[in-house]
Amino acid sequence: MQSHLHGLKVAILVGNGFDEASYMEMQRVWKGSGVRMSLVSANPGLVNSWRGEDWGLNYPIDFHLASAFAADFDVLFVPGGRRGIDKLMTTAHTKRFINGFLNAGKPVAMYNEALELLAFAGCEGRQAASADEAMFTDGMLFTALAAEEILASAMQEGYAFVSSALSMKVAA
Repeated sequence: MQSHLHGLKVAILVGNGFDEASYMEMQRVWKGSGVRMSLVSANPGLVNSWRGEDWGLNYPIDFHLASAFAADFDVLFVPGGRRGIDKLMTTAHTKRFINGFLNAGKPVAMYNEALELLAFAGCEGRQAASADEAMFTDGMLFTALAAEEILASAMQEGYAFVSSALSMKVAA
């Protein structure tokens, strides 16, 4: 367990149809770090994941997006999932929430379709992963385009990025 991560609050921003494989892999990678992970969604009550070609499991949300603030969290994680990202792009609260993290210099990790939220939030100047570079870091922003076969590696890289970024903040 990495003591500098213990007790940190990680917001996981999702909409109905978020990628269940990304979410499960993130939980596996972060297990034992001592962080408190919370699902944040514009959906009330439960949010549905997407697994392969069909709906996956339902998960209870911890915070409704309309009343969630970046100031209440230390890290933002946004898994992909076409349906989930499309849902998140229907509310201005998504813009406010993402920009709250980026403007405060807090670590943000985004995967696959979630990268589209950068443009939606008005962050076009940020550099992100591309077909030429599957994983990319721009300041406190980590982005990855990860096919299923490299998803575990991308999650490990995201975890290492957040751990390193927070270590530097603690040392400063």
